[in-house]
Amino acid sequence: MKRIIALSLALIMIFSLTVSALTNKKDPLTLKTAPVINNTLPDVKTNASFAVDLTVEATGLDLHYEWNLALYNGVRKPVFKVVGEDSPKIEFSPELINGKVRDISYLDGAKLYCRVYNAYGEAKTNTITFEIISAPTIKS
Repeated sequence: MKRIIALSLALIMIFSLTVSALTNKKDPLTLKTAPVINNTLPDVKTNASFAVDLTVEATGLDLHYEWNLALYNGVRKPVFKVVGEDSPKIEFSPELINGKVRDISYLDGAKLYCRVYNAYGEAKTNTITFEIISAPTIKS
């Protein structure tokens, strides 16, 4: 009987240590896990003079976001013009540069994804493609 009690106590202790190692110290009910992406980003087909907003929905602790853009040449690099750095949301919009409007036509054919990461791992969204169309012109 003493052996059964000792074995039961040992199993309880092992279980408690395992649960403690897997949970967050701040919130013992939250498991330490890699991020999980909860939505799919849509491909973008829009007019060059419109703004584009994209948002990633993810779950996990202490999440960070890194938007990656591949332009025509296929080289992947982090997007450097983000609305709110390290944000689940990104916006591309026309800009006024030296008195002229620079539209978002440079994004035509570009590919974009977001890497969401924390101390326990990472997840990547689907890669989307931009199709930027020109506004129709009226001929008289």
